[in-house]
Amino acid sequence: MVVSHVSSAIGIAATTGMLWYQGSAWINTPGTIILLAILLAQFGWMTIRNSLRPATWNSDQKGAIARIFLGNIMVNLAWPFAGQTIGIGAANAVLALGPVSVGLLEDIRERRIKPIVLRIGVMAGIVLVTEPWDGASFSLLGVFAAACGAWHFWNIPTVLGRFGKENDPGTVKKQDLGMLVSNLFAMPIILGTAIVLTFVQGESWVSGEVTLVALATVIGAGLFAAAFTMDGPILLQNRARNMLSKTSMGVMFAFAPIAGLIVGTIGDWLGWVSGNQDISFLNVIGILMVSGFAYWVTRAKQGTGEGAAVRKQTQIGPDANLDPVTDELDIKVVGAEPPANSAEPVTAQQEMEAALKRATDELREVKGDLGLAEEQRERASADLSMALTALAKRDAALEEADGKFRELTTKYDDVVSDREELTAKLEEIRRQVETVTELTAQYAEEESSADQGNELRIESPNDVTYTPDGGITITNARAVKGRTGGLTIEVKGVRGASVGDDGSFTGNDVTSGTVVIGDREVTFRKAHRIEAGPAGLRLGHTAHVRSTRGSAAE
Repeated sequence: MVVSHVSSAIGIAATTGMLWYQGSAWINTPGTIILLAILLAQFGWMTIRNSLRPATWNSDQKGAIARIFLGNIMVNLAWPFAGQTIGIGAANAVLALGPVSVGLLEDIRERRIKPIVLRIGVMAGIVLVTEPWDGASFSLLGVFAAACGAWHFWNIPTVLGRFGKENDPGTVKKQDLGMLVSNLFAMPIILGTAIVLTFVQGESWVSGEVTLVALATVIGAGLFAAAFTMDGPILLQNRARNMLSKTSMGVMFAFAPIAGLIVGTIGDWLGWVSGNQDISFLNVIGILMVSGFAYWVTRAKQGTGEGAAVRKQTQIGPDANLDPVTDELDIKVVGAEPPANSAEPVTAQQEMEAALKRATDELREVKGDLGLAEEQRERASADLSMALTALAKRDAALEEADGKFRELTTKYDDVVSDREELTAKLEEIRRQVETVTELTAQYAEEESSADQGNELRIESPNDVTYTPDGGITITNARAVKGRTGGLTIEVKGVRGASVGDDGSFTGNDVTSGTVVIGDREVTFRKAHRIEAGPAGLRLGHTAHVRSTRGSAAE
């Protein structure tokens, strides 16, 4: 416990070289993160995560966490300020007023004069420490800041009982988790306050020029302050809690002002601590008075009903008190075991008392095991609830996926149906294309055959008929051009025409044309009938005939 107090004083001393609000942020932010890592290793992620859920805590425990959260904000912001303003020793002396004030109202109600008078001695020591009559060194704000921290140290033991019964093994765990939750909630507020004040004041987190060495120095000092002010004392006090009784720990808290006085004086002498660390002989007397009277207050409370309530019953019977909360016999026996060096024989009364004490201890152990089993059951219930929630979400996702699968299956069936219909249509079109291709090939073959025999081109006929013997019959053609037999003809507007198997050409109602037979060429218009062949050319009822070459025939 002494090392814990010295560690806290050293951590606060490390913040005196910083702006007080930046020192607060350095203590709380890394300190809370380190505390989170320690409890994660101790309890596991599931326990830490469940502690952040409101449903984990009952209404009394939530109220305790809220009060510790408020106290964390007050002490983290006030303690560095007080350490720089009125000195570390004086600040610790005022902070000691918090633990000493625990149980004051009960002492007043019970009219316990001695603890009340001793607390007045503590107040007198604080007056000597702060010297309110000295206007040059007295700081009302510094005393007020230290008083805010004292409220936190009064508040902590006052509300810890809300986390469970004192003898329950799970109570310490709940207290640690409650402290962690309150620190996690306070951390962004303290850090945000430091950032805002630094910006408003136009200050910097690094004094002087910002270099890598200066930045490393500031970070190192901040982590040092966090480790010594917050995490070191927590680990040391937890270790002391396993080795000392609750009463002994309360007694050891009375010596925190002396530890602060020593650290502040030595640090100021070596030039390592900044701020108002001057200590006068009167201040030393005041700090010693605070520690001494605080020690006597704690010792005096051990002799009151608060620390020595004893039940006179020595046997289980109708007069035995049964605690309705713990179901334990409320029996405390004085002298249950005889002195080790006593020569007096052990009486039946003493044997009964010793057996009763052992039975009570065993009952407490069983209750502790039951409490641990209940905690494990609650944890398993929480895990089961989470698993059921995850299973419900998975079922909902599967149902949604099944609906989408059915929708996609329907669309797939529609696509398959459309594909089959299109395949049938494509097959029909393919057959039609094959038919057209065959007809085109046949027509081209016939046309090629006709062209090879007669070398005629027939433009826009109403009908063309090919006879088996190689002749051609034409009805209403726009023009007929080419060679047939020994003729070269080009006629237009033919109403009817025919080509014989010997190559002769006959046309009716020809609008105009030209016929070449050998070296003779005849051009005409409006011939009622034209007959041309190897033997010659015959025109009937011709409106105009012009011979361009050779001798014209009739």
